[in-house]
Amino acid sequence: MKNLLLIFSFLLILSSCTKEFVLDVKSNPLQGGTAFPAQGTYKEGTSVTLNASPSNEYTFDSWSGDASGSSKSTEVVIDGNKNVVANFVLIKYQLSTTVEGEGRITETIVNTGKSTDYDSGTTVRLEAVPSYGYYFTGWSGAITGDTNPVDINMNKPK
Repeated sequence: MKNLLLIFSFLLILSSCTKEFVLDVKSNPLQGGTAFPAQGTYKEGTSVTLNASPSNEYTFDSWSGDASGSSKSTEVVIDGNKNVVANFVLIKYQLSTTVEGEGRITETIVNTGKSTDYDSGTTVRLEAVPSYGYYFTGWSGAITGDTNPVDINMNKPK
């Protein structure tokens, strides 16, 4: 009878044990922002709400790994070890140019960026190229003066 009571007590103790798992949350790229909580150990069945906070000039894009979605908040149910990545991207700004008279404006990327929607922080060199018989008189709008070519930093739409 003592052995049966001991076995029953042992089984009762084992059945009351709760498994714990690790939640590890990273940011991609590292400078893009933070996700919290960043790491922790949670009991099986726990629901954890993750939040993403982008850094300046970044925006939150999506969750990947053991979470998904594009909302800044997501819920993860702990049923094993979890690895989650908060993905951030640089804000893109549009650059619009117009020509008065005859000629064209060339755009040259000085450091990084794409097409006419440039990643935040991209330096673009603009050069006014007048048609034959015309001359360049100056810039107006986001750029002023008559320096040609001119470099602009894409830190907002221009």
